[in-house]
Amino acid sequence: MVITKRDMLVLQALARCHILNRAQVQRLLFPRDKNGCVTRRRLAALTKAGLIRRHSALVASSYDGAPAPVYILGPKGREHLVGATGDDRFLHKPVHLPHPLHLRHHMAIAELHMLLDAAIAEQTEIILEDWFNETDTVNADDSDPSQHYRLFTKFEGDPVVSCAPDAGFLLNLAGRRAAFYLELERGDGSRGTGARQLAEQKSPGYAELARRRLYLKHFPGADDEFGVLLVVPNSQRRETVRRAFQKKDPATFRTDLWRFAAMSDLTVETILRGEVFYRCEDQAPGPLLAGARVSTPGTTTRSGERGG
Repeated sequence: MVITKRDMLVLQALARCHILNRAQVQRLLFPRDKNGCVTRRRLAALTKAGLIRRHSALVASSYDGAPAPVYILGPKGREHLVGATGDDRFLHKPVHLPHPLHLRHHMAIAELHMLLDAAIAEQTEIILEDWFNETDTVNADDSDPSQHYRLFTKFEGDPVVSCAPDAGFLLNLAGRRAAFYLELERGDGSRGTGARQLAEQKSPGYAELARRRLYLKHFPGADDEFGVLLVVPNSQRRETVRRAFQKKDPATFRTDLWRFAAMSDLTVETILRGEVFYRCEDQAPGPLLAGARVSTPGTTTRSGERGG
């Protein structure tokens, strides 16, 4: 099979986002393919060649709601990316099909990643230097999750505390490098997902990560401290969860690290410069990076994101 430039972009997009469906690939790389025929044909060819893998479970896209199979990078596709680019970091990208129950969650993270990529492309001031998915590895053969997955950290003690972000990324604003971890919650609380339990489960790991400064292991070039973005479906859920975090001891649980946002408020226009991120304290919301002077939309720049 002859690998075209567009095929390479498909492989790179799957390495970057982990999981995409046909509609997302079409939106990213084949915008003129109105009926999706070209996109389907390229995905089918890449699947037949073993360069990508197709998950037969039908998943409703967070973008258009249409149930469809999803695609991830295949072992041969990963090897091709390494050979074509000389970048060994592609070897740490996942190629195993995830459990069907986790697909919607992975799809939502991919959609948020695409949203951030689109916002980065609309301005010239902020660069996305790195993005790591929760499934990115460091030691593929190690069965210990804390040694196998890049972002998973386990702290020995009684009880054992762990930190397992959904993703992590590094932004560069005029030389200031800000690290963020992402926690994306799809539940709105209607099925018993308690906000108090969420605060109790999520905050200890990040507090320990800050105390031991282990975020520098993930992002060696980051400035002091990091932020944790907790994204929930809507503003009502955001405030419920935020109030639960406010009840935790700020010094012990480092609630100052957290920023809360509603997915319904996040768009290409707001995710970088909109005042849509709330702190744990009662104060006005602000942008993701304070002091960012985002350039006029229409002036584009390439992201500095590395290794997918």
